[in-house]
Amino acid sequence: MVGLTLTALVTVSVSGALATSTRIWARSDAGATGAEEARSTRQLESWISGSLPNNIYDLDDRTLFSGTPLSVEFVSENVPGPHGVGIAAIVLTVVPSERCPGAFDLTLRWTGLDPADRLSFGPSDSRILQSCHSHIGFSYFGRTQIEGAQGWSTDWTSSELPTLVRMDSEETGAGLMARLIYAPRPGTPYEDDGE
Repeated sequence: MVGLTLTALVTVSVSGALATSTRIWARSDAGATGAEEARSTRQLESWISGSLPNNIYDLDDRTLFSGTPLSVEFVSENVPGPHGVGIAAIVLTVVPSERCPGAFDLTLRWTGLDPADRLSFGPSDSRILQSCHSHIGFSYFGRTQIEGAQGWSTDWTSSELPTLVRMDSEETGAGLMARLIYAPRPGTPYEDDGE
């Protein structure tokens, strides 16, 4: 009887300790995931803020920025390169998650560009930045036509850069809000419109 009682007490103690350890590990893992997503969101804000306008390298109107509700493509000069500063073509895409059915992942495709050779393509990399979100979407603030009023839209096809890019996600709360430092640029039709 004494042996059974001691065995029961040890089993209860060990199972309680395991349950507590599991809860602590789950909380720290969730905190680490949240911190990593916050860090990646700040990095994305920096990259998007450095988006280059279509005509900065005189590339015959080659489109350097375009956006849809589920993707944004841009060329940024805020990307670290071999000498601390680099230029890269970046594509952010929302795709169905393979790990979490019914959820979405935010993927990044990064391609280095050579400014000395008309932004020719160099090394490339792709990865999942954020995973298992119930909703991720992009929207753009600015003027899609010279005569038009500024406002939010879910697609951006203008030859000018948007003023703001927003990424909404239910899991990240405020999400991402990037102000493009090249928009509006001196010499554009919007320069003296008082906005």
